[in-house]
Amino acid sequence: GLDHRLGHERFPRAGGEGGRERVEPAFIAATRALVQEGATVTAYDQREVGQEVSGIARVVTGDWEDGLLDGVELVVKSPGVPGAAPPVAAARARGIEVISE
Repeated sequence: GLDHRLGHERFPRAGGEGGRERVEPAFIAATRALVQEGATVTAYDQREVGQEVSGIARVVTGDWEDGLLDGVELVVKSPGVPGAAPPVAAARARGIEVISE
């Protein structure tokens, strides 16, 4: 599976209400893209996440546990997440590729 670190940047997405363009957070767009490519995605954040992600990926919130990386091939992190953050450091220590969304 792929672990996707939630982000906070926003990208436009067509199909907004009333003909207006809707803005979609980058982590949702990245999650959708990974799922469309056939990836199994686990989204992790310390806080709650919206239903947009919970409908398409496994969502884990709360305290970080290194076991979440079991079987993970790739970690996609938000650009604002420091490299020393526990999920990123743990992934790198295991030799898992870490990229930014």
